[in-house]
Amino acid sequence: MLNVSSLNLNPINNPSKKGCVVENTSLIFGPFSRYKIVAIHTRFDRVSWFVYDADLTDDLTGGPSVIRQADTFDKAINGLC
Repeated sequence: MLNVSSLNLNPINNPSKKGCVVENTSLIFGPFSRYKIVAIHTRFDRVSWFVYDADLTDDLTGGPSVIRQADTFDKAINGLC
């Protein structure tokens, strides 16, 4: 079970901040803190939720790979916890 009490699960998108992380939307979860989810402002109507996997390395950035992108928090974490 995830402790999401401090998370903003319904963030308001601000297109002028496209590409930036929305405040209070970051959570590390899963076995051995493997996953991280954040909401990102987009140029569209709503934020996008991204899930990163610490066990997979992105070839371009050298950081954790994005393994999932979804319109909602629930869709993004479905099946991961």
